[in-house]
Parts: sequence; C-alpha cells; structure tokens
Amino acid sequence: MTPGFARFAVLWASLAAAPNVLAQGGERAPETAGAEDAAGAPKDAAADATTDAPAAPLVVADPGAEAPAPDPPPAGGKGQAGQELHDAHYRVKKETTVATVRHTRRTRVKPPDDLRTGFTLSGGSVATPGIDQGWYGRLEMSALAGKRNGLFGGTVGADAGFEYWSASGSAGGGIPMAVTFGALGPLSHFGLDLGFEFLIDDRDDDMGFGIYAPFARGKLGFDFGAVMILAESQIQYRWQWGAEDYTDYRLGVSIKLLGEPEPAPRETEDTRPSRPYY
Repeated sequence: MTPGFARFAVLWASLAAAPNVLAQGGERAPETAGAEDAAGAPKDAAADATTDAPAAPLVVADPGAEAPAPDPPPAGGKGQAGQELHDAHYRVKKETTVATVRHTRRTRVKPPDDLRTGFTLSGGSVATPGIDQGWYGRLEMSALAGKRNGLFGGTVGADAGFEYWSASGSAGGGIPMAVTFGALGPLSHFGLDLGFEFLIDDRDDDMGFGIYAPFARGKLGFDFGAVMILAESQIQYRWQWGAEDYTDYRLGVSIKLLGEPEPAPRETEDTRPSRPYY
C-alpha cells in the first residue's frame, strides 16, 4: 500500500466517525431535525432556535413597590388608527376650554327713561260760590313715566287717592282719579291733569252724591327727581244727585315723593338651552 492511499483511508475513517465535520473550509455541517445528542436523545430544532434568542432583562423591584406593567403589544392596522383617533379626541376635549354661547334677543317694548312711583300730598284754598272760602287736602298714589331728549322731555302718568274739603257750615270729600300729561325741562315740570271724582258734599245741610264729576288741573314747579314741588290750580264741575250742582275753584301746593327704580333690561335671555362649543 502506498503512502497516499494510506492517508485517504485515514480521512475517510474520520468522516465516518464524525459526520458533522465538513471537508470544505473546516465548517460544521448543520444538524438536521431528528439528530441525536451525545446521550442518544433526539434533538428538537425549535428548541435550538429558542436558545439562540436573547433572554429578557431581569427587573428587580424595591420592597413594597408595585411591579411595572408590561409594555402593551404594538397595535397595527385599523386598531392602531382607532386608538390614535380616540386619544386625539380625548386630548382635545380635556385641554380645550368650553365656551357657552348665549342667545339674546331684543324686546319690542322699550321701558321709559324716567319711571317713578310714589305718593302726592296736596293742600290749599277752595272757593265755592255761595259759601265762605275754605281749604282742601288730598292724598294720592302717583305714577309718572317719561323720556328725555337732552334737557327736555315729556311725561305721562296717573293719580288716584282721597280728598277732603271744609268751609264754614259745609264739608265734603271724594275719590279723585286723573290722567296726567306733562313736559320736562331743566329742574322743572309742567303738567295737566284730566279726571273725574266720586264725591259726597254737604252744603248748608244740603247733601248730595255725585259720580264722574269732571275736573281739570294745571301744575307748574320744580322737579328734583325723587321730589317734585308744584303749584296747582283746579276747576271742577261738581254735579250730584240730591243737591244743586255747582263749580268750585282751588289753588294750592302739591308735593310728590317719588322713587326711582331701575329701568327694566332692554335685552332678555333666550329660553332655549345653550350648547357648548369645543
């Protein structure tokens, strides 16, 4: 046997004893599924694949601390797009200030610029034909509304109350009601009252009762807002049943004590529910 043949026989014997050694480049041949290990047990290719993956890091928590939550698996496709849309809506809703829009509308009826209510106390002299001169007194509830354009303006109002008059051997009283119209100036007021009266008179033991006895009254004086001081003059035809009709004349002073309430708002809130806008 020649030396070359002897070397080939030795190489062939080594390949037969260790088939996992390749002759090309000295690399190890890949193990096939079902190959046996040194103990004779078959090897699993999947088990070998898992042994090559890196191990997860070990997290050690402090005593008493909660274990960290595992990272959620990444979402993909429609699920991820829906989650991003939900997060964006929640972030906008949380960080955006909610503004409430109020709907207002204007009322057609505008309140007057000057609205006053209160009491009026009047008194003075009364002159009646056929009897001596006497005196009268009157207490009324008054309402006055007006509008100014600069220093000047106009008013309209109403008066209602009780009156009493007395003279030598005669007396009487009644319930006067009147509508008043006036003009306003710088600290001044001029008014005209038109009304009627339910009355009872006793003139020299001649008693009578009348309804709708008409009268007219003129007033001129100072207007200080809450207080008005006016001179007044009145003429009245006192017609009645049971006694003779007559005309009397009056001249006196009237003091009005009026309040100044706040005017009603020009705008009213709509009753419809408001909607928030984000």
